This record gives sequence, C-alpha cells and structure tokens, in this order.
Amino acid sequence: RFTVEQQGVSAIAIHDGLARVEQAVLEGAETKLRILGTAELKENGALTLRADGDLDAAVLSAFTAGVRAEGPARFRMTAFGTARAPQLAGFVEWADGRATMANPNLVAERVNARVNFTGERLDIARFEAELNGGTLRGSGFASVAAGALKDADLKLDAKGIYAEYPRGVKTVSNADLRITESGYGL
Repeated sequence: RFTVEQQGVSAIAIHDGLARVEQAVLEGAETKLRILGTAELKENGALTLRADGDLDAAVLSAFTAGVRAEGPARFRMTAFGTARAPQLAGFVEWADGRATMANPNLVAERVNARVNFTGERLDIARFEAELNGGTLRGSGFASVAAGALKDADLKLDAKGIYAEYPRGVKTVSNADLRITESGYGL
C-alpha cells in the first residue's frame, strides 16, 4: 500500500477557457510531487504542464499486481503542444532500485536507469541491473507520434541470467536482443 496526501491547498484557476494549475503538491513516504501549468479547455487545446518529483519506486506497485519495486526515483517533466499531439521534455531516473516478479521468479537489484524525453523521442541514457545473478544492460531510443510507435532502436544485453521457468527447468542464459523500427509498426 502506498499513500500520498495533498499538502496545503491545491489551486486551479479557470478563466476564459484556460485552466491554470497554480499549486498542487502531493507528499508521502519518500515522495513529493509538484504540478504547475496551463491547459486550454477546448478540443485539441494547447497545454504547458510541468510535473516534477522525488519518489520511492514502490508507487509503481500500485499500478501492477505482478511487479514490486523500491528505491529512489525522480522525474522532471514538461508536457507541451496540444492535447492531441503532446510533446514531452525532461527525464525519469531510478537509482539503486530493486524490482521483483513472482511468476516467473525474477529479482532485479542495483537497478540504475535514466530515460530522457525530447519531443516525441525517448532516449535510454542508462539502464543497468543485476538480474537473477547475472547482468542486464539496455540502451536505445524510440519515437512515438499520434499514439503509435514510429521509430525505434532498442538493445538489451543479458549475461549469466539464472531462471527456473517453467518450474523444474533450470537455465543460465545470455542474450543480445535488438528491436528496430523505421516508419510505423514493428
């Protein structure tokens, strides 16, 4: 269970079809989230919203039943453009994190990751972890336009990963995976 509470009075002013978030702060254990900005209240209205915060990655567990996460994470993000075609600028970073999954049994420790966002593109600046006794590294980029994957070049390198899946079948695996896309669709 993860709890955040509003701090102070949140202020959202609406005038002439424009919503302005003047103050919105949520806090919880090792968590502080702030939101500011404006959004036009019309179809495909312009928006400029800024969200930033520091949090425990355990908050991710509220959105998935199968994965548990922990460790300090932070983000600084601005959404701009229009409601139909938003653009993002900023980053999400997770330092010395831990994530587990029960089925199949996976334990990722010392997770260090940073993803940078620029317009329609995201770049994996850093992704490294120890996974089930082995190492996992990732890199690459992806672009999204009109809600669909447009271009991508994603790489994942796994070395010495122990697994028992299905039950009773024990393996130690190495893998080099690359996913590329140019245009739309994989």
